[in-house]
Amino acid sequence: MAKIGIHLYLTRASIMKHIISFVCVCCLVFSAFLAAEEAVKRPFFAVCHDTHDAKKRSIEEQSRMLAELGFDGMMHLYLKNIPERLASAKKHGLKVMMVHTEMNLSAPQPFDTHLGEALAGLKGEGTMLSVTINGGKPSDTSQDDKAVKILQDMLKITEPL
Repeated sequence: MAKIGIHLYLTRASIMKHIISFVCVCCLVFSAFLAAEEAVKRPFFAVCHDTHDAKKRSIEEQSRMLAELGFDGMMHLYLKNIPERLASAKKHGLKVMMVHTEMNLSAPQPFDTHLGEALAGLKGEGTMLSVTINGGKPSDTSQDDKAVKILQDMLKITEPL
């Protein structure tokens, strides 16, 4: 009987060591997961906040509002007022995460010729460019090659930025 009691005691001790080891490993894995999440920050930014604002706030008012709401930044629509948007964003600790523009496949000049000039102030900011492609029928693949060529032309202009 004594051997059985000792054997059960050792088994319980062994089980406890495994449980403690398991809990420690779980804590380490969870800590590593949290550290990885902090290292890979995914910015949270507002899109179309200026065109869908019933109060029609100024760029400055929009930046202040977005900072107060906890956003990391915003998207800017079109190529006008980018310097003002960038200055206001920086003032409030925000980033201009994306600039949106358009291309028109059926127009003689399919995109704004001031593209490079308008985006020059964003050099080094890590800002993405978003492009809506207009001028064709939805799902019509016959203009895909033309669209790709125009996008490549836009890329040549923006690549140094």
